[in-house]
Order: sequence, then structure tokens, then C-alpha cells
Amino acid sequence: MNIYKPFVKTTYFKRTNLCTLMWVVFFVCTNCSQTDAPHSLQLSEVTVSKVRQYTINSRDSVSIGRLRPLFKSNNDGSLYAFLDEIHQSIILTDSLGNVNNEIGKKGKGPEEFVQISGFSIDEKNNVIIHDGMQYVLKIFDNQGRLNQSFEITPPDLHITYDALVTHNEHIFFGAIETKYFSDLWQAGNSKNIIQYNYNGLFIGSFGKYDTLTSNSNNYELFANISLDRKNNRIYTARTNAYIIEGWDIATKKKVRVIDQKPNLFTFHKKKTTPDLPIPEIMKRSIGATYSSLFITEHYVYLYMAKNTEAFVNSPNRDYSKKEHALAMYSKAGKLLAETKLDHVLANIIDDKLHLIENDDPDNYTIGVYEFSLD
Repeated sequence: MNIYKPFVKTTYFKRTNLCTLMWVVFFVCTNCSQTDAPHSLQLSEVTVSKVRQYTINSRDSVSIGRLRPLFKSNNDGSLYAFLDEIHQSIILTDSLGNVNNEIGKKGKGPEEFVQISGFSIDEKNNVIIHDGMQYVLKIFDNQGRLNQSFEITPPDLHITYDALVTHNEHIFFGAIETKYFSDLWQAGNSKNIIQYNYNGLFIGSFGKYDTLTSNSNNYELFANISLDRKNNRIYTARTNAYIIEGWDIATKKKVRVIDQKPNLFTFHKKKTTPDLPIPEIMKRSIGATYSSLFITEHYVYLYMAKNTEAFVNSPNRDYSKKEHALAMYSKAGKLLAETKLDHVLANIIDDKLHLIENDDPDNYTIGVYEFSLD
């Protein structure tokens, strides 16, 4: 899988001296606050079994370029949204992979995008798209009609990750306070979630980076966010850490800390600083894990992708050359199971894993697997 250079990170930090290196660390993401020694927890055995597969079946009017590995789905899993990085468009399909519609194209017009960063599908099947290069958020219906457009320029804050979530006509991004740019190792005190409503009004910021941030062996921070819609919560985790925290959207208070380290999560061994050459930063990332969050009705999942020498040395950073794994937690925070995966994880819907088995645009195939405890 060919992974594009994550330009979004450069965009968000382009007003600082860190811009040259910010994109690199999306792949470097690490934390050295603890050792990689195996824990002695009694975990359940895991069965991962394939139940079906689907191929993205394009219409004549829609040409597929290169799809970002992560896709989004609506509440009932009937509508999927894929980001085409070549054409800067969002491709909407049903759960069988049949293309329903395409939203946007590359450009600077009202229904166009310079660089799509985050995107989501809300409760009414509206498609929310953030153009990180233009600092603009646009809201479309699922037929591609533009309903709303406004600037995203939160005061004294920078969006730090390409994930966004929507809930009850509000949009949430991962963020960092700009005052910590001069000393990112102190950013454990920074708020890490920003909130807008659908009218473009900045509501505020809340949340906080985990307590181990200051011990990170990497200078860079990105805030993963994921939505627990049923319980009105947002979960966050640094992409270079395994600690997961839950925040109540109404009260803005922390309501959950999940801090059991999976055996398959590994830390960066050497200190990485912004002044290092990019090749050295990438070299030091070998063996390090970065993480993503998925929340379902009953479980919290931590997806782990470990940088390998093959990945670092591959043209355009071939994502399939990473080592992939998944940890499963109860909503109470107990680590239940972990397992290695054979393919890149694109989404988890109703506790079923959607793994990319073929990323060829002409035969883009996703296998659906049940993840069950024995």
C-alpha cells in the first residue's frame, strides 16, 4: 500500500519552525516512558475469521485514484466514505462497495479541495470534510450538495491530526495549544480537543494529553480522537502511546483512563529531536509503534502499526510493509486480548474488522473479519 506523504501535518504547523519535520513523525510516533517487557496478564485467546469481502466497484463517471487506508462509515454501517488522495474527493459507497456518489475534486472552488485532511459522516448522513490546506470545513449532504462552509482557525490552538469526529451537529478535532510549541515535552498540560458547531462557531477546547507525555522519546505529538456516540464520549490517545482516555462531551471531564500496555506495542529506543536529519528520524523509528483508536458499542480497540526497515526503505512508504496488530479493551478499561493482523486495518464496524487485502485502485478489495474471544 502506497502511503502519501502526510502533508496535513505540515499544513497545521507551517507557521512554526517545526514545519519541515512535522509530517515525518506521523510514521515515527513513539513513547519510551516504559519498557517493552511483556506483562503477565491473563488474556483471552482470539479468533479472527473472515466472513466476507467486497471490492470498490466504480461507476463510469467515477475514476478511483489512490484511497487513504482509513475509511469512515455512518451509524448503521450502510454508507462508507473513502478519501481519494489523487483526486481530492470523497467517494461514497454502500456496504458492498458499490459507488453511490463522489463529492468534490481538486481545486479552490466552493465544492473543491486543495488538500482534504479529516472527514466524517454524521447521524443524518451528511459528509463533513476538512480542507487542511485552506483551513476550511465544508458540510455536504450525501448527494453531494454543499450546505455549509466556514473557516477553522481556533484561537491559540493548532489541529494536530487528520481525524475528526461529529456528534449532534458539532465537530471535534485533535489539537495542541500553540504556547507549547517551544517545549513540546511540556505539552502534557495542553488541551487536546477543540470543538466547533455546524454554524462555524468555535465552542471551546478541553481534554488533556496523558501524564506520560513528558517522558516521550519523540518530540512530536498528535492527538488521536474517536467517538463513543452512545455514551456521549470522546476517546483520545497520542499516536505515539498506548494510554487511552475518555472525555464526557457534556461536562468536558475525564471519565476513563485505559493504561494497560499491550505486549505488541513497542517503544522507540532512541531519542528523536527536531534538529535531526529526516533520514535519521526515519531510521530511529524502526521498531516503533504508532496507534489509532476505534470505538464500538461494547469495546475499545487500539490499532498498532510498527515501523519496519522494509517500510522505512520502501518507495512512498508502503504501509503494508509495517507490522499490524490489534488490542481489545472492555469499556471499563480492561485489556481483554491482542493479536497480530495480516493486513492494514481500515475500520471496525460492529466489532468486525475491515482489512485492506488489495489496494490496487482497479481491484480495491477489503476483507471483513470477525474478531471474537474464545
